[in-house]
Amino acid sequence: MAVVYLSPESDTYVYNQLPADNFSTAALLYVGFSKPDNIYRSYIKFNLSDIPFPAFINRGILRLFLCTDELNFTKCIDVHRIVSPYDGKTLTYNTQPEFLPNYESSVVLHKEKPQFKEWNITELVRGWHSGGIINNGILLKLRSEKKPSLTAFSSQDCGYSPNVPLLLVEYCNKEIFSVSTTYTATTTPTFTNAFNTFCYKMVSFFIINHGCSDVTASVEVSPDCVNWYEEDNKKTVGSGKTTVLVPYVFGKYNRLKFFAASGSARIEIYLQGQG
Repeated sequence: MAVVYLSPESDTYVYNQLPADNFSTAALLYVGFSKPDNIYRSYIKFNLSDIPFPAFINRGILRLFLCTDELNFTKCIDVHRIVSPYDGKTLTYNTQPEFLPNYESSVVLHKEKPQFKEWNITELVRGWHSGGIINNGILLKLRSEKKPSLTAFSSQDCGYSPNVPLLLVEYCNKEIFSVSTTYTATTTPTFTNAFNTFCYKMVSFFIINHGCSDVTASVEVSPDCVNWYEEDNKKTVGSGKTTVLVPYVFGKYNRLKFFAASGSARIEIYLQGQG
């Protein structure tokens, strides 16, 4: 098992009372709320290019040094996945990117002393590494931005290298890749995550239908995870049956499109690749 410690590609915070200012060179990353109406959020982005592909990501841990935790309140600091691009060197409160409302990981604080804190974001790191999730970085946000509680973490510009933000990634090299996910197929076409299969000689999608309705599936390929081409290889898998689809057009990214003939059906999809 190999381990890499990744420093941020960029980190910064935003502040609603200075909504047009950028703080990308600040020594601290602020998260929280303070009276009368001050909101702080922090953004961090890591570059995963040092991790070989293919590889299996065993753990992905965000590690931050907590400098100050004001006020004697219990609070949750959540990590959110960012879904639109931004530039950390120019980011302001007014130009914040979109993020998913459901958090990826959370840490509970209660008037903590200076120490390291960790968030487990393994699934997010796996998605970044495979290409199934575009790496726009993460947002650190207080869950309730109405309760006074301001927290500060060391940034990459804190001046003391042991305390800079780190992403710990534990991985092992793999020539054979396998991942499975359960989906609910309905009459509306649905897609799996996109997978970066660039380094594999062959990939296969196995579809197992556990439902009562027939399910039709087809492979889509893409050069950039934005523009997709649907291959002419649709297959229908009946209730209790299994089928397999193999892409015949080369593309860096692959995903599966599927829908049920009627009602809904629970299906298992296995993506397997051989290097």
